[in-house]
Amino acid sequence: MNRTPVYLYLSTIVAFVVIYFLNQLFIDIFCVEHPAFVWQFYYFISGISALMLMNLVLVHYLHKKYIGYTFLAWTMIKLMLVMGYFLVFVFQPGISLSHNVLYTIVSLYFAYLIYEVFFAVLLMRKF
Repeated sequence: MNRTPVYLYLSTIVAFVVIYFLNQLFIDIFCVEHPAFVWQFYYFISGISALMLMNLVLVHYLHKKYIGYTFLAWTMIKLMLVMGYFLVFVFQPGISLSHNVLYTIVSLYFAYLIYEVFFAVLLMRKF
């Protein structure tokens, strides 16, 4: 029986730390004047990503053949939650966000997406 190496699970901690500093870098690169909204979105997307990764690990231990389906389901749930977040907080009348904030948010979303794909592929391929 193949066991998943611990370094794969520990990589999530490293990824969250790296993405935290990457968010600070995105704020500086895109010259965001009021980063409070970006940090609020960072906490929201980090929570969803943490739930997704924990669920992938749980499914890996219970039913390995459903990891791909779980990944696809969580990707769609995450996309719908982010769209709902945009409807509630971004597309309200009277709120004007600069393009810099939107570029930062999209970059942050894709940073998490790239890591989640990497994590799911490693769970499906080797273990």
